[in-house]
Amino acid sequence: MEGQQKMCDSLLSQKEELIGKFRVTLKNKDEEFVKELRAQASDVQTMLDVMGEQAKATGKEYKSQFEAIEDTFREERADLVSTALGTWEGQMKHRSTTEVAQHEARAQQVSDGQAQLDHLRMKDSEHYNQVKLKLETDIQNLEQELQRMRATYQLNAEKLEYNLQVLRKRDDENQTTKIQQKRKMLRLQDTLNVYKARLKKQEKQYQDENAVLTEDYKRITDQFKDLQKKFKHFQHIERERYDEVWQMAEEEAVEAARKVLAADQCIFEQQLGLAWHGPDEGMLSSAPKAAAGADDRAAQEALVEIMATEDTEDLSGGAVRAALELLCDEAGFLVESKLDRLLEPLAQGERSLMKLDSIFKALGVETEADIHRLASYFVRSADSRAATAGDDGPAGTMYEDMPELISPDEVAAALRQFVDDFRRLKGLDQQPDDPDLDGDRRDRRFWDRLIQTHPTEHYDLWSILGDALKQYGEILKDRAVALDDCDSLQAQNQELKYLLHQYMSADINKELVIPPTVVMAHQVRSNAQ
Repeated sequence: MEGQQKMCDSLLSQKEELIGKFRVTLKNKDEEFVKELRAQASDVQTMLDVMGEQAKATGKEYKSQFEAIEDTFREERADLVSTALGTWEGQMKHRSTTEVAQHEARAQQVSDGQAQLDHLRMKDSEHYNQVKLKLETDIQNLEQELQRMRATYQLNAEKLEYNLQVLRKRDDENQTTKIQQKRKMLRLQDTLNVYKARLKKQEKQYQDENAVLTEDYKRITDQFKDLQKKFKHFQHIERERYDEVWQMAEEEAVEAARKVLAADQCIFEQQLGLAWHGPDEGMLSSAPKAAAGADDRAAQEALVEIMATEDTEDLSGGAVRAALELLCDEAGFLVESKLDRLLEPLAQGERSLMKLDSIFKALGVETEADIHRLASYFVRSADSRAATAGDDGPAGTMYEDMPELISPDEVAAALRQFVDDFRRLKGLDQQPDDPDLDGDRRDRRFWDRLIQTHPTEHYDLWSILGDALKQYGEILKDRAVALDDCDSLQAQNQELKYLLHQYMSADINKELVIPPTVVMAHQVRSNAQ
C-alpha cells in the first residue's frame, strides 16, 4: 500500500509537470499565433499601400485623359455613380485577389531567379578563369589573323553595300506605314464627328428634360401654396387642441406637484422630525390662456395680386410693383444660379414671380406687410422711410403721389438697410403678435411657478438621498462583476481540464515512437522499483 501510494504521488507530480508543460506550450503557441497575425497584418497593410499608390497613379492618368469628357457628362455620371459603385467594389475585390496571387507568383519567381543567379555566379567564376587563359591565347592567334582579316575587308565592304540597299527598302516601307497612319487618323476624325453629333443630340434631350422639370416646378409651387393655406387652417385647429391637452397636462402636473409636496412633508415631519412649511396655494393654480392674434396674409398670395394689379393700398400708381421689378432686376445675387437656369423657358411674368419668391425667402419676408415695408426702402422719400422704420404696425403710411424710385446702384445699400431694420423690428414686434410665443411664455411662467413650490435646500436633501442609493447600486454592480469573474474562471478551469483530456487521448499519440502515456507508465514503474 505504501508503494502504491508513492507511485500515485509520483504519477500525480508527473501529471502536474505535464500540465505545466502543456500550459507553457499553449502560451507559446498563442504568442506565436499573435506574432503571425501581426506580421500578416503588416504585410497586408504594405500591400494595400502599394495598391493604393498604383490606383492613384492609374486614377491620375485616367483623369488627365477624360477630363474634357467628364465636364460634359458630369451630371449624368452623378446619377450613375450610385449604380456603378457596387460593381466597382466587386471588381476591386476581384482585382485585389488577382494582385495577391500575382504578387505571390512574383515572389516565387524572384526566389527561383536568386537561386539561379547564385548558380550562374559560381559557374561564371570558373568560366572566367578558363576564358582568361583562352583569351590570352586568342590574342596571339588574332595577331596572326589580322593579316587574314585585311584580306576579307573587301568582302565586308560588299556586304555593307548590300545592307545599305536593305535599309533603303525599309525606308520605303516606312513611308507606306505613314500613309496608313494618316488614313487611320482620318477614320478617327470621322468617329470624333459622330461623337460630337451624339453630344448635340444629348444636349437637346437635356433641354427637353429641363422644360419638363420646369413644368413640374410650377406645378409643385402651386401645390405648395395650397398646402400653406391648409397649414394655416390646421395650425389654428391644432392650437385649440393643444390648449385642451395643455389644460389636462397642467392639471396632472399640479396633482404630481401636490404629491411631491406631500412626500416632502412626510420626509421632514416623520423622518427628520423638522417643521415643514409649504408654498402658497396660489402658486399651484392654472395659468391663464393667451389670446391668439390674427394672421397676416402670406407673402406669396400678396405677391401674385401685387404683380397682377397696378394700384395698391399704400403706394399709389403701381409703386410697389415698380419697386419689386427693380428688386427682381438688381437683386439677382440672392437667387441661386441653378434656379435661373430652370426659369429660362418661362414667360417674363412667371419668371419674375419665381425670382421674387426666392428673394423673399432669402430676406425673411413672409407677409404682405413685410412686402410693403421692403418696397418703402426703394423710394426717394426719406420721410416715408423713416416713418416705415419707426412704425409698430405692419407698414408705414406712404404719400398718395407716385414717389421716385432709387437708382439701381443704390439697391444693395437699400437691401442692407432693410435687413438691419427688419431684424430689429422683428425682434421688437414678433412677441406681441405671435400666439405661439405667448403660449411659450405662459408655459415658462407656469413651470417656473411650479419649480418655485419646492425650495432649493429640499433638492439638496433629495440629492444626498439619491447619492446614497447610487453608492448602494455601485456596490451591487461590483458584486455582480465579481460573480461573473468567478463564473468565468470556473469555465476556464473546465476548458483546461477538457483540453488536457483531449491531448492525452488524442490518436496522434499512438503514432509516436514513445507516446506520453508510455513515458508516464515507465516513470511510475521506476518509482515503484
